[in-house]
Amino acid sequence: MSIAPSPSYDGNYTVSWTDRPAAGQTMYLAQSVNAGAWTKTKMLSTATSKAFTGMAVADYSYKVQFYDIDTETKREIFSHETTA
Repeated sequence: MSIAPSPSYDGNYTVSWTDRPAAGQTMYLAQSVNAGAWTKTKMLSTATSKAFTGMAVADYSYKVQFYDIDTETKREIFSHETTA
């Protein structure tokens, strides 16, 4: 997983990753600002990057999370993640 450019002086950057979800998994890009709580955005299974523009000056952390779907409860079960 990478962030480019790093650092970004204009608030524009791209987060990229190579991991892909396995069949039946859901993928999220999670973001933390200044070591705060993580917020998740559901990503398409084919996505390998997300561009950000106009971001405020802060310390951003990212991780791509993968979840399996429990076939009985239909709930997502955490599988693994990659961080940057």
